[in-house]
Amino acid sequence: MFACLFCDGDLVRLTILRRAYILAALIATAAGYIGFFHLLPGADIFLSNDRVSATFKDPNVYGPFLIFPLLLLLIGVMTRTMRLSSVVIIAVLSGGLFLSFSRGAWAHFAISAAVAVALLIVTTPDPRTRARFLLFSIVAVAGVLLLVIAMMSIDSVHDLFLERAKAIQPYDVGPGGRFWEQKLALSVIIDHPNGMGPFTFSREYGTQQHDVYMQGFLVYGWLGGAAYLTFVVVTLAIGLGAVLVPTPWQSYLIAAYAAFVGEAAEGLIVDTDHWRHFFLLLGLIWGLTAATINFRRRSMVEPAFAESAAMVPSLL
Repeated sequence: MFACLFCDGDLVRLTILRRAYILAALIATAAGYIGFFHLLPGADIFLSNDRVSATFKDPNVYGPFLIFPLLLLLIGVMTRTMRLSSVVIIAVLSGGLFLSFSRGAWAHFAISAAVAVALLIVTTPDPRTRARFLLFSIVAVAGVLLLVIAMMSIDSVHDLFLERAKAIQPYDVGPGGRFWEQKLALSVIIDHPNGMGPFTFSREYGTQQHDVYMQGFLVYGWLGGAAYLTFVVVTLAIGLGAVLVPTPWQSYLIAAYAAFVGEAAEGLIVDTDHWRHFFLLLGLIWGLTAATINFRRRSMVEPAFAESAAMVPSLL
Protein backbone atom coordinates (compact mmCIF):
# COMPACT_ATOMS: atom_id res chain seq x y z
CA MET A 1 0.00 0.00 0.00
CA PHE A 2 2.75 2.45 0.97
CA ALA A 3 4.77 1.57 -2.13
CA CYS A 4 1.73 2.23 -4.34
CA LEU A 5 1.11 5.58 -2.64
CA PHE A 6 4.58 6.88 -3.48
CA CYS A 7 5.54 4.97 -6.64
CA ASP A 8 5.04 8.05 -8.82
CA GLY A 9 7.17 10.33 -6.63
CA ASP A 10 4.28 12.71 -5.99
CA LEU A 11 5.83 15.57 -3.99
CA VAL A 12 2.43 16.67 -2.66
CA ARG A 13 1.90 13.28 -1.04
CA LEU A 14 5.47 13.26 0.26
CA THR A 15 4.98 16.72 1.77
CA ILE A 16 1.76 15.59 3.46
CA LEU A 17 3.60 12.54 4.82
CA ARG A 18 6.42 14.72 6.15
CA ARG A 19 4.13 17.18 7.92
CA ALA A 20 1.84 14.49 9.34
CA TYR A 21 4.71 12.35 10.61
CA ILE A 22 6.44 15.30 12.28
CA LEU A 23 3.13 16.33 13.87
CA ALA A 24 2.57 12.77 15.16
CA ALA A 25 6.12 12.69 16.53
CA LEU A 26 5.57 16.01 18.32
CA ILE A 27 2.32 14.77 19.88
CA ALA A 28 3.99 11.57 21.09
CA THR A 29 7.00 13.49 22.42
CA ALA A 30 4.80 16.00 24.23
CA ALA A 31 3.03 13.09 25.94
CA GLY A 32 6.42 11.72 26.88
CA TYR A 33 7.54 14.99 28.47
CA ILE A 34 4.26 15.23 30.38
CA GLY A 35 4.77 11.73 31.73
CA PHE A 36 8.47 12.01 32.58
CA PHE A 37 8.18 15.30 34.42
CA HIS A 38 4.76 14.40 35.96
CA LEU A 39 3.11 17.54 34.61
CA LEU A 40 -0.43 16.12 34.86
CA PRO A 41 -2.15 13.66 37.20
CA GLY A 42 -2.05 10.12 35.87
CA ALA A 43 0.68 10.96 33.36
CA ASP A 44 2.60 7.85 34.43
CA ILE A 45 0.73 5.98 31.68
CA PHE A 46 3.29 7.49 29.30
CA LEU A 47 6.17 5.81 31.17
CA SER A 48 7.52 2.28 31.30
CA ASN A 49 9.92 1.57 34.18
CA ASP A 50 10.61 5.32 34.45
CA ARG A 51 11.52 5.47 30.74
CA VAL A 52 9.41 7.43 28.26
CA SER A 53 7.18 5.22 26.14
CA ALA A 54 4.81 8.11 25.29
CA THR A 55 1.84 6.91 23.22
CA PHE A 56 3.57 3.57 22.54
CA LYS A 57 3.59 0.51 24.78
CA ASP A 58 7.39 0.25 24.75
CA PRO A 59 10.23 2.84 24.84
CA ASN A 60 12.12 0.66 22.36
CA VAL A 61 9.42 1.35 19.77
CA TYR A 62 8.84 5.01 20.65
CA GLY A 63 12.53 5.91 20.27
CA PRO A 64 13.00 4.50 16.74
CA PHE A 65 9.67 6.07 15.67
CA LEU A 66 11.27 9.52 16.10
CA ILE A 67 14.30 8.86 13.92
CA PHE A 68 12.71 9.22 10.47
CA PRO A 69 11.19 12.67 11.19
CA LEU A 70 14.48 13.75 12.79
CA LEU A 71 16.32 12.78 9.60
CA LEU A 72 13.77 14.61 7.44
CA LEU A 73 14.29 17.77 9.51
CA LEU A 74 18.08 17.47 9.61
CA ILE A 75 18.33 16.91 5.85
CA GLY A 76 15.97 19.85 5.26
CA VAL A 77 18.12 22.14 7.41
CA MET A 78 21.32 20.97 5.70
CA THR A 79 20.09 21.20 2.11
CA ARG A 80 17.79 24.21 2.36
CA THR A 81 17.51 27.16 4.71
CA MET A 82 17.98 26.84 8.45
CA ARG A 83 14.68 27.81 10.03
CA LEU A 84 14.36 28.44 13.75
CA SER A 85 11.18 26.35 13.88
CA SER A 86 13.01 23.34 12.41
CA VAL A 87 15.87 23.70 14.90
CA VAL A 88 13.41 23.89 17.81
CA ILE A 89 11.52 20.79 16.62
CA ILE A 90 14.81 18.91 16.21
CA ALA A 91 15.75 19.80 19.79
CA VAL A 92 12.33 18.72 21.11
CA LEU A 93 12.38 15.36 19.26
CA SER A 94 16.02 14.73 20.19
CA GLY A 95 15.13 15.26 23.84
CA GLY A 96 12.26 12.79 23.49
CA LEU A 97 14.57 10.24 21.88
CA PHE A 98 17.06 10.67 24.73
CA LEU A 99 14.38 10.21 27.40
CA SER A 100 13.35 6.88 25.90
CA PHE A 101 16.65 5.60 27.33
CA SER A 102 16.64 2.99 24.60
CA ARG A 103 20.21 1.99 23.81
CA GLY A 104 19.03 0.43 20.56
CA ALA A 105 17.29 3.66 19.52
CA TRP A 106 20.38 5.72 20.38
CA ALA A 107 22.58 3.45 18.27
CA HIS A 108 19.92 3.41 15.54
CA PHE A 109 19.94 7.20 15.37
CA ALA A 110 23.74 7.38 15.30
CA ILE A 111 23.93 4.87 12.43
CA SER A 112 21.08 6.45 10.46
CA ALA A 113 22.40 10.00 10.87
CA ALA A 114 25.87 8.92 9.74
CA VAL A 115 24.41 7.14 6.68
CA ALA A 116 22.29 10.19 5.81
CA VAL A 117 25.28 12.56 5.99
CA ALA A 118 27.43 10.16 3.97
CA LEU A 119 24.76 9.90 1.25
CA LEU A 120 24.36 13.68 1.12
CA ILE A 121 28.11 14.09 0.67
CA VAL A 122 28.34 11.36 -1.99
CA THR A 123 25.39 12.69 -3.99
CA THR A 124 26.56 16.32 -3.91
CA PRO A 125 29.13 17.24 -6.59
CA ASP A 126 29.89 20.74 -5.23
CA PRO A 127 32.94 20.70 -2.87
CA ARG A 128 31.69 23.78 -0.98
CA THR A 129 28.36 22.14 -0.27
CA ARG A 130 30.13 18.99 0.91
CA ALA A 131 32.24 21.06 3.28
CA ARG A 132 29.08 22.74 4.57
CA PHE A 133 27.51 19.34 5.25
CA LEU A 134 30.57 18.26 7.23
CA LEU A 135 30.61 21.51 9.19
CA PHE A 136 26.92 21.24 9.95
CA SER A 137 27.40 17.63 11.10
CA ILE A 138 30.06 18.73 13.57
CA VAL A 139 27.83 21.53 14.85
CA ALA A 140 24.89 19.11 15.15
CA VAL A 141 26.95 16.61 17.17
CA ALA A 142 28.06 19.43 19.45
CA GLY A 143 24.45 20.55 19.83
CA VAL A 144 23.30 17.03 20.77
CA LEU A 145 26.08 16.78 23.35
CA LEU A 146 25.07 20.12 24.86
CA LEU A 147 21.44 18.97 24.98
CA VAL A 148 22.46 15.76 26.75
CA ILE A 149 24.63 17.67 29.22
CA ALA A 150 21.77 20.07 29.96
CA MET A 151 19.31 17.22 30.56
CA MET A 152 21.85 15.40 32.72
CA SER A 153 21.65 18.28 35.19
CA ILE A 154 18.24 16.88 36.19
CA ASP A 155 18.79 14.28 38.91
CA SER A 156 16.22 11.77 37.65
CA VAL A 157 17.67 11.94 34.14
CA HIS A 158 21.25 11.66 35.42
CA ASP A 159 20.58 8.54 37.51
CA LEU A 160 18.63 6.74 34.79
CA PHE A 161 21.23 7.60 32.15
CA LEU A 162 24.07 6.14 34.21
CA GLU A 163 22.05 2.97 34.63
CA ARG A 164 21.09 2.66 30.94
CA ALA A 165 24.53 3.68 29.63
CA LYS A 166 26.03 0.37 30.73
CA ALA A 167 26.82 -1.81 27.71
CA ILE A 168 25.52 -4.95 29.41
CA GLN A 169 22.32 -4.95 31.45
CA PRO A 170 21.38 -7.67 33.98
CA TYR A 171 18.65 -8.97 31.65
CA ASP A 172 21.22 -9.44 28.84
CA VAL A 173 23.25 -12.21 30.49
CA GLY A 174 22.69 -15.35 32.51
CA PRO A 175 19.91 -17.95 32.19
CA GLY A 176 16.86 -16.31 30.70
CA GLY A 177 18.87 -13.30 29.50
CA ARG A 178 18.84 -11.89 25.98
CA PHE A 179 22.12 -13.51 24.87
CA TRP A 180 21.23 -16.82 26.52
CA GLU A 181 17.90 -16.85 24.69
CA GLN A 182 19.57 -16.08 21.36
CA LYS A 183 22.01 -18.94 21.83
CA LEU A 184 19.08 -21.24 22.66
CA ALA A 185 17.15 -19.96 19.63
CA LEU A 186 19.94 -21.08 17.28
CA SER A 187 19.63 -24.70 18.39
CA VAL A 188 15.82 -24.51 18.25
CA ILE A 189 15.94 -23.17 14.67
CA ILE A 190 18.03 -26.16 13.59
CA ASP A 191 15.53 -28.57 15.15
CA HIS A 192 12.45 -26.92 13.55
CA PRO A 193 12.93 -26.51 9.77
CA ASN A 194 9.21 -25.73 9.37
CA GLY A 195 9.19 -23.17 12.19
CA MET A 196 7.31 -23.14 15.50
CA GLY A 197 4.55 -20.65 14.70
CA PRO A 198 3.83 -17.27 16.32
CA PHE A 199 4.72 -16.83 20.04
CA THR A 200 5.48 -20.54 20.51
CA PHE A 201 9.13 -19.94 21.41
CA SER A 202 8.23 -17.40 24.11
CA ARG A 203 5.53 -19.70 25.51
CA GLU A 204 7.90 -22.65 25.77
CA TYR A 205 11.02 -20.83 26.95
CA GLY A 206 9.56 -17.87 28.82
CA THR A 207 10.73 -14.92 26.73
CA GLN A 208 11.48 -13.70 23.23
CA GLN A 209 14.88 -14.09 21.56
CA HIS A 210 15.10 -10.34 20.72
CA ASP A 211 16.40 -10.77 17.17
CA VAL A 212 14.02 -10.22 14.28
CA TYR A 213 16.01 -12.41 11.88
CA MET A 214 16.00 -15.33 14.32
CA GLN A 215 12.30 -14.64 14.78
CA GLY A 216 11.76 -15.12 11.05
CA PHE A 217 13.32 -18.57 11.17
CA LEU A 218 11.63 -19.53 14.46
CA VAL A 219 8.14 -18.53 13.38
CA TYR A 220 8.12 -19.22 9.62
CA GLY A 221 10.78 -21.91 9.28
CA TRP A 222 13.96 -21.97 7.24
CA LEU A 223 12.24 -20.91 4.02
CA GLY A 224 10.30 -18.06 5.66
CA GLY A 225 13.33 -16.83 7.61
CA ALA A 226 15.47 -16.87 4.48
CA ALA A 227 12.73 -15.00 2.59
CA TYR A 228 12.54 -12.28 5.26
CA LEU A 229 16.32 -11.88 5.39
CA THR A 230 16.46 -11.75 1.58
CA PHE A 231 13.72 -9.11 1.53
CA VAL A 232 15.72 -6.86 3.88
CA VAL A 233 18.96 -7.34 1.92
CA VAL A 234 17.26 -6.70 -1.45
CA THR A 235 15.61 -3.56 -0.04
CA LEU A 236 19.01 -2.27 1.07
CA ALA A 237 20.48 -3.06 -2.36
CA ILE A 238 17.79 -1.46 -4.54
CA GLY A 239 17.52 1.52 -2.22
CA LEU A 240 21.24 2.20 -2.45
CA GLY A 241 21.07 2.15 -6.23
CA ALA A 242 18.08 4.53 -6.33
CA VAL A 243 19.23 6.94 -3.64
CA LEU A 244 22.28 7.96 -5.70
CA VAL A 245 20.14 9.18 -8.63
CA PRO A 246 19.34 12.94 -8.60
CA THR A 247 15.55 13.27 -8.46
CA PRO A 248 13.07 15.79 -7.00
CA TRP A 249 12.35 13.33 -4.15
CA GLN A 250 15.97 12.37 -3.44
CA SER A 251 16.00 13.93 0.05
CA TYR A 252 12.96 11.87 1.09
CA LEU A 253 14.57 8.69 -0.21
CA ILE A 254 17.83 9.47 1.61
CA ALA A 255 15.94 9.95 4.88
CA ALA A 256 13.90 6.76 4.44
CA TYR A 257 16.91 4.70 3.37
CA ALA A 258 19.13 5.94 6.20
CA ALA A 259 16.39 5.26 8.76
CA PHE A 260 15.89 1.77 7.33
CA VAL A 261 19.62 0.97 7.53
CA GLY A 262 19.57 1.78 11.25
CA GLU A 263 16.37 -0.20 11.72
CA ALA A 264 17.79 -3.22 9.91
CA ALA A 265 20.80 -3.09 12.23
CA GLU A 266 18.60 -2.70 15.31
CA GLY A 267 16.76 -5.84 14.24
CA LEU A 268 19.74 -7.81 15.56
CA ILE A 269 18.77 -6.94 19.14
CA VAL A 270 14.98 -6.40 18.99
CA ASP A 271 11.94 -7.61 17.03
CA THR A 272 11.08 -4.91 14.49
CA ASP A 273 8.70 -6.81 12.22
CA HIS A 274 5.59 -5.53 14.04
CA TRP A 275 6.55 -1.83 13.98
CA ARG A 276 4.17 0.09 11.71
CA HIS A 277 6.76 2.68 10.70
CA PHE A 278 9.06 -0.17 9.62
CA PHE A 279 6.62 -0.97 6.82
CA LEU A 280 6.27 2.72 5.97
CA LEU A 281 10.03 2.90 5.42
CA LEU A 282 9.92 -0.27 3.33
CA GLY A 283 7.11 1.12 1.21
CA LEU A 284 8.85 4.45 0.73
CA ILE A 285 12.05 2.79 -0.46
CA TRP A 286 10.31 0.45 -2.90
CA GLY A 287 7.85 3.08 -4.12
CA LEU A 288 10.42 5.83 -4.63
CA THR A 289 12.79 3.33 -6.23
CA ALA A 290 10.09 2.56 -8.81
CA ALA A 291 9.56 6.31 -9.29
CA THR A 292 13.33 6.76 -9.76
CA ILE A 293 13.52 3.99 -12.36
CA ASN A 294 10.70 5.60 -14.35
CA PHE A 295 12.31 9.02 -13.91
CA ARG A 296 15.58 7.74 -15.41
CA ARG A 297 13.74 6.11 -18.30
CA ARG A 298 11.92 9.34 -19.10
CA SER A 299 15.13 11.36 -18.92
CA MET A 300 16.75 8.95 -21.40
CA VAL A 301 13.78 8.85 -23.79
CA GLU A 302 12.91 12.56 -23.89
CA PRO A 303 16.32 13.84 -25.15
CA ALA A 304 16.32 11.14 -27.85
CA PHE A 305 12.79 12.12 -28.86
CA ALA A 306 13.73 15.79 -28.95
CA GLU A 307 16.77 15.02 -31.10
CA SER A 308 14.76 12.94 -33.57
CA ALA A 309 12.08 15.64 -33.73
CA ALA A 310 14.71 18.26 -34.56
CA MET A 311 15.86 16.18 -37.53
CA VAL A 312 12.40 16.00 -39.10
CA PRO A 313 12.51 19.37 -40.94
CA SER A 314 15.89 18.60 -42.50
CA LEU A 315 14.69 15.23 -43.69
CA LEU A 316 11.66 16.81 -45.27
